[in-house]
Amino acid sequence: MAKRKPKKRASTPRPYNAWTMSESEVRSRILAKLRQFTMYWKPKGKCLQLAAGKCAHCSKKFKTSELKADHILPIVPVKGWEKKDDLVLWYNWNEWIRNALVEVDWYQALCSECHSKKTKKENADRKKNKK
Repeated sequence: MAKRKPKKRASTPRPYNAWTMSESEVRSRILAKLRQFTMYWKPKGKCLQLAAGKCAHCSKKFKTSELKADHILPIVPVKGWEKKDDLVLWYNWNEWIRNALVEVDWYQALCSECHSKKTKKENADRKKNKK
């Protein structure tokens, strides 16, 4: 039986995306992984346990599974990221991570309706600040 020839390895290491993804695609993949990581952040789950089924805004009782752990201060600042050389650094990863991975005191348990209202208000404020 004939032996297989080993595959030749590239002599130079390939770049992180082999130049096939745009910068925005790379950013969106990083952001998706960071969001996935925050889903299992322990203080987030502890917030829901401490809430005992009560929404922080409307004070109604819900099942724990119906509540969402919401950041009291948004991950992406309503006023936007700092500006540097006329480029808005919305993907300032260190600040994003610092804002996303907070202790239990910086979370609040909200029902779906209150969470939706808060998110819409924050997004509207962001749009106003962009102009």
